[in-house]
Amino acid sequence: RSQDPDVDRSFADARFRSASGNLGYRIGQRGQVGLLGSWSENRFPNQLILGQANKVQLKTISGFANYRIGTMLNVNGSVGRTQVTSPVAGLQDFSGAVWSLGAGYAGPRIGANLSTARSVNGGGGQAAN
Repeated sequence: RSQDPDVDRSFADARFRSASGNLGYRIGQRGQVGLLGSWSENRFPNQLILGQANKVQLKTISGFANYRIGTMLNVNGSVGRTQVTSPVAGLQDFSGAVWSLGAGYAGPRIGANLSTARSVNGGGGQAAN
């Protein structure tokens, strides 16, 4: 918070709510497959667009899997879809694929992880939404 009374940063105010959950099914002793769902709502009360506060809602559903190879290597991945909607006139809705892929090594003295992903999140400004 600024101590300068002439500085107004209320434009950046944001309120976020979210919930997520997953359900997995074990595959043998080494793996798991399942579903993941999430919901979030991002509100920007001081960003008015045609008299209405800026707001976006994101819903994602994905399938995931992970598998352990031996005692030191683990691979995982997911694929799904995210839908972004807004009740604000002029803001375009979006729907697109999301995914992730990763591998991890946990050796006796050293470990390493490598991953890549595509995800979607609600932007903090009307142009980003």
